[in-house]
Amino acid sequence: MSFEFKANTVRDDPFDDEVRSHEHDTKYGNKCREQLISYAAKMFAHQHRVFWYSVVILQNDARILRWDRSGAVFTEKFSLWANPEILGEFLWRFSHSRPVDQGYDLTATLVPEDSEYYHLMTQVAETKLAAGDYVRQYFRNSLIKEWPWWRLRIDEELAYLEMDMMQV
Repeated sequence: MSFEFKANTVRDDPFDDEVRSHEHDTKYGNKCREQLISYAAKMFAHQHRVFWYSVVILQNDARILRWDRSGAVFTEKFSLWANPEILGEFLWRFSHSRPVDQGYDLTATLVPEDSEYYHLMTQVAETKLAAGDYVRQYFRNSLIKEWPWWRLRIDEELAYLEMDMMQV
């Protein structure tokens, strides 16, 4: 979860509850919305997440946002002075939630350096393929030593179920 603090409750608000598009189409509103979008994009690019929360504090008001890969939903602006329990209850519930309910992708497992999977990934990245070697090259280029490596679990039964559903 991230927090963004802004100095002005009206000028800096990225959203407008009164217009149909819900975008606060001003210089400062657009700038704040662009900031929030860039933070969400970076979070999804560098962490295995299904969704992610952010809170925007606008002087005496706030909004809670829930991001996923299709965009964001957000609360109406609420007063931190008149209704502090809204943010308090949200934070309490979030802190008492399971990782999956906080947006973590539990199918992703960190691959430690010098582990069996680490060596297997390195070996696969260096073993030329008879056909489609460009796939291996893309894989090799994705293995950046300074970044964490991840293994993704795919539930075979679930994968077959999803394939059946797509054929309907």
